[in-house]
Amino acid sequence: MSEVGIQLLQQRMAHHLTRVVIELTTLAEHSAPVLMEVNLHEEWVEALGEDSEPDFHAFLDADDRRLRKLMLEPQTRFNAQSVVRQEIKRRRAGLNEP
Repeated sequence: MSEVGIQLLQQRMAHHLTRVVIELTTLAEHSAPVLMEVNLHEEWVEALGEDSEPDFHAFLDADDRRLRKLMLEPQTRFNAQSVVRQEIKRRRAGLNEP
């Protein structure tokens, strides 16, 4: 499901349960860190294999959860994404060495 699809579903569910209309921009703002982590998790597992899944969570939690905290802020979110993608490349290169 696309990010907009997820937000529309959240909007409909919240409205159905509470009769409150939550703007899609509000839902997008609050779901952005979670959706970014999900996408990075998928990239990590596709590149490094299912066995590497615990390493992904450990990497995000390192240094007092530094990367997870960076993902919470819009101005640092893409820096965190870049760091994770660089780590994927570094680890993938290590897998390809003889």
